[in-house]
Amino acid sequence: SISKTKALCVNSRDAPHTVPLADGDTISCVEDFTYLGGIVSCDGALDKEVSQRIAKASRIFGCLRTPIFQCRKLSLRIKTLVYKAVVLTTLLYGAETWPVKATHLQRLGVFHRSCVRTMLGVSRGDQFTQHI
Repeated sequence: SISKTKALCVNSRDAPHTVPLADGDTISCVEDFTYLGGIVSCDGALDKEVSQRIAKASRIFGCLRTPIFQCRKLSLRIKTLVYKAVVLTTLLYGAETWPVKATHLQRLGVFHRSCVRTMLGVSRGDQFTQHI
């Protein structure tokens, strides 16, 4: 359907807001859109994609925090298996095609370390007092 069709002009923030078609209809231009669960941006930037992946993984981790990751009855091995199978796969979906920058790696690392601390039952305060 033409009403749902959008155009993405790559490397061009000054692109027209609509693209005319041969039959007289027009297609609106967008700066980014979601395709197969990932965000495609006109300038190729990953900032929105990384933010979306962290948000989705954070939601999943939050849902499993109490029943799995903070449960004292479950072993660390089981928690790690669930974390790798569910949270990490969500976080890194499509990452093999990302042109990653240091800032993206830092943000992904911060999220990962936060999850690991929760699984181990270590707070940030505990972490700092043990290093001093």
